[in-house]
Amino acid sequence: MKNIFSSKKFSLLILLMVSLASLSVSASNINVKLLSFEPSIVTPGNFFSITLEATNTDNETINDVKFELKTSSSFNVEDEEEINFDELKSGEKTILTWLVKADTTATAGFKKVELKVDEDGKDYSYFFPFQVKSFEPTLTLESFTTNPLQVPPGSNVLVSLNLANQASFSLKNVRVKLDLSKMPFAPVGGIDEQTINELTTNKQLKFQLTAAPDSEAGIYKIPVVLNYFDEFGTPYTNTNLISVKIGSTPRLELSQESSLILINKKSEATLKLVNNGLTKVKLLTVNIQPVNAELISSNNVYIGDLNVDDFNTIELEVYPETKDAQLILTLTFKDANNQEFKETVPFSLKVYTDEEAKELGLIGGSNSFTIVIVFIVLILLFFAYKRFKRK
Repeated sequence: MKNIFSSKKFSLLILLMVSLASLSVSASNINVKLLSFEPSIVTPGNFFSITLEATNTDNETINDVKFELKTSSSFNVEDEEEINFDELKSGEKTILTWLVKADTTATAGFKKVELKVDEDGKDYSYFFPFQVKSFEPTLTLESFTTNPLQVPPGSNVLVSLNLANQASFSLKNVRVKLDLSKMPFAPVGGIDEQTINELTTNKQLKFQLTAAPDSEAGIYKIPVVLNYFDEFGTPYTNTNLISVKIGSTPRLELSQESSLILINKKSEATLKLVNNGLTKVKLLTVNIQPVNAELISSNNVYIGDLNVDDFNTIELEVYPETKDAQLILTLTFKDANNQEFKETVPFSLKVYTDEEAKELGLIGGSNSFTIVIVFIVLILLFFAYKRFKRK
């Protein structure tokens, strides 16, 4: 069976894709550069990824920036088509990555994807070309799933690959390998490759992986290499990409540091926020509303990023009106994968009356006890002096 592309055309294609890897275009205040298109040749029924670098070339911060990847009907963007940023500072660079699935009906030829940019209400587009190459026979990775959808560092994830034979005959000695050489994953039992002696129609393969305990949160693209033979013994190879997300639900612990808070008195309170989760917390903001108390200091506190096992303190000035004084804290933040969270935490303050504080020695009490002690000491000294004088 002959390949539909000649060697000369294939060489020209390689030169074209190399030039595309350095393609950089700009419009208005945002410059966009194509970093990678993997694999460089797209085949029907398989996945490919496009990675772009966007740079704010303006001298000022740009607010409300939206990037949206648009494709024709033969291609489907996995997950979200849009990536949003509240702001891009002057000179700031950000990496944009999408995973795209080519439909099995995608025709051969040069195609293009459109990147739509909404910059503070101003719309414009960039276009990036790529080539689709169809050949017979075709073994495709129709779909994949991960369970769980997001794996915490140090935990296991089950990856299921759904393969489909698009050829009109059986494929022989099909080898499916996950290329984990540059990934923070390890195969459970050392199995990162499986072999199918003969594949007639569809087949599902399962791989058990472990995320490294010290792995960074993020979406990782794992190459899936397919090697197989047709009925005449002709070898074929193609590479797909799947994505596995590392991350975990943030866990923030709130406690009251040693603080002396007295009823009906202006007092200083120190609250401690600890990140007890497995991944970083970003852009943490705390809104505070008092109950049975007056909050003298600001009710909005910006903390920012909080690393794993790290903490931050909040210094407050409060005027508790009863012993049941509370603070209602609303925590707004993002996890390491930029998923937004909002939690409301009621927190009861430890409030003392003056009497309780004196009994516990937290504040000075009456001088009566000191006077009695001094009096007894003076009496003892008097008798000791008289006894000494007699001698």
